[in-house]
Amino acid sequence: MDFSAAAILGLLGGSIVAIGGALVFRIQQHLSALAKDTSALQSSLTAQQEAVRNLQLDLQNAKESDKKILALLGDLGRASKQAAKAEIEAVAAEVKVLQTLVEQLTKARALGGGGVTSISQSGKTHDAYVAPAPQIRSDYTPLKILDVVREALQTERVDLYVQPIVSLPQRKIRHFECFSRIRDNADGIILPEQYVRLAEEEGLMAAIDNMLLFRCIQLVRRAHLNNFHGSFFCNLSKHTLHDSGFFDDFVSFLRENRELAGRLVFEISQADFDERDTTREKLLQRLSDAGCRLALSGVTNPRTIDVNAMDQCKIKFVKIETEVLLGNLRQAPVLDIQIYRRVLDNYNIDLIIERIESEEKLLELLDYDIDFGQGYLFGEPKQTRSAA
Repeated sequence: MDFSAAAILGLLGGSIVAIGGALVFRIQQHLSALAKDTSALQSSLTAQQEAVRNLQLDLQNAKESDKKILALLGDLGRASKQAAKAEIEAVAAEVKVLQTLVEQLTKARALGGGGVTSISQSGKTHDAYVAPAPQIRSDYTPLKILDVVREALQTERVDLYVQPIVSLPQRKIRHFECFSRIRDNADGIILPEQYVRLAEEEGLMAAIDNMLLFRCIQLVRRAHLNNFHGSFFCNLSKHTLHDSGFFDDFVSFLRENRELAGRLVFEISQADFDERDTTREKLLQRLSDAGCRLALSGVTNPRTIDVNAMDQCKIKFVKIETEVLLGNLRQAPVLDIQIYRRVLDNYNIDLIIERIESEEKLLELLDYDIDFGQGYLFGEPKQTRSAA
């Protein structure tokens, strides 16, 4: 059969169009597949980059953990190699570094505090104490007591105890006094009268006192959050006053936290107060300027107290033991205590009578218009719960 040129050209044109269409379709398929492969490759690359970032973070965390572990191992290694005196100095240095105190107090966990002493505005305590009372270790030798003290400082077994101070005659809790007790690894305790002299001889008292201040600050913050507006009395020994590094940092902290400073009353013994010099007066003035109040404790003879000197040092409380006060009153007319009370009132100084152990003693004291009382009659010292 013969085909005309036009027919041939038509057939060729149709074939070319068909082939072209097929090629375009195949090209489009290839491009679509390539786009999918590119997208998958980009997703894979993004995932790999994220994995690399996570590995880098893990590596950084691991490095930091390694540093901490190495530092800890180094500390343990050094502690095992050092002599006892060097260990004591290391513990004291750790305790007195106020940066740790500030860091812990500014954490939310320290601010909220589960399992802590809860004190209400009414002055009643709720879930405040740990019971039963631990056993007092009365059979320890001096050497054993020192071993317990060293270990307690290293393992934070210097516990805080509190005893209520009540208004009289109402017997309402207005303040608390803070005490330290040292606990051994079996949860038995040794009392200050057992360890103070030994700790002083070994240079440990500054560390113990500073640890007590740390615990007291924690308690004051928790009480503040529970709307208890009373104050907390804490012993201020000559060891703390002479520890210039800790004292400077502690005063700086109090100035930045005046709401806490106003709740602290630092006790200084009459013996230490009588031995004061210009330097010590300036230290007491710095505490007062930071917002704290001061109390004179361990008074052996109320008649020998220099009220003008107390006023200059901003002392706002005088603490006298029951038998000391009654013993002085039995040797002089009752009018003496009335004059003494008026003098204290003129300087806005409150009188606290300690060691009131019976109703009979209380009745005898109430005749003298006492401001506050403290003793087993109103509550024994109890351990506060841990801040952890």
